[in-house]
Amino acid sequence: MRLLLAVDGSGPSLLAARFARRLYRDAREMSIVMVHVAPAEDPDAQSRATVEASAILDEEDVPYELEVVLGDPVEKIVERAQEQDCDFIVVGARGLGALREAMLGSVSSGLLKNATVPVTIVQ
Repeated sequence: MRLLLAVDGSGPSLLAARFARRLYRDAREMSIVMVHVAPAEDPDAQSRATVEASAILDEEDVPYELEVVLGDPVEKIVERAQEQDCDFIVVGARGLGALREAMLGSVSSGLLKNATVPVTIVQ
């Protein structure tokens, strides 16, 4: 089984990293591809987004591949999941403010609409 873990440095994406770590612990035959889609205008975004999520996986020696790509997050995550032959995607939910706090973030919502594999949204 192959899991794509999408991270952006937010609290919810760190929860998704902890969830992926737990899944790995329960099913050792899983491989993880951690993906961060960085904005071209912020070259430091990659290190901020991946350092904490990497530390979460490293705590329990969970092996993973790290990929940083530029572009639209939904498009690139779906593309990477297909190209890496992933069985499912794990991503953190992100709120959109007090008026719409029950709604999913735009990336989570976009993944649900466009992914060709199951998506788990961790909240």
